[in-house]
Amino acid sequence: MNFTSARPLALAALFCSALFGCGTAHLPPMTDLVSPAALPVSTQLAPLVLRHVVLFTLKDSADRPALEQDCDRLLPSIPGVIEYSLGRPIDTGRSTVDGTYDLAVYLGFASIKEYRGYLVHPQHVALVAAWNGKFESVRVFDFGCDHE
Repeated sequence: MNFTSARPLALAALFCSALFGCGTAHLPPMTDLVSPAALPVSTQLAPLVLRHVVLFTLKDSADRPALEQDCDRLLPSIPGVIEYSLGRPIDTGRSTVDGTYDLAVYLGFASIKEYRGYLVHPQHVALVAAWNGKFESVRVFDFGCDHE
């Protein structure tokens, strides 16, 4: 498959991701379709070094739509964020899946430096300050991606 025929496939994947609320897409390697060097720079994704997952449990679950809006408005545009996704727990019928939270936020970063910049960025600081008293709990998981 050449670049001309692979490009619509990649664009369709990005469109579907945005359409169905999954935030910024991180596509699987397209080496089967086209050499990454053949892609325009704007469509090449930076390699991930760190993934940041936050699980929020709210004191009042009725606040969830407002938290979702604030996260969507403030977090994805912070410099250094190359992946962003937001979601609610779903029941998959598996007893081993922990669904004891109201909202999950996922962000991907290409470097620890960018992640640290995100933590002190005014938009992130404002979100934390605005919502801090409304959480029953916040669980944060950071993990490296050095195996990729």
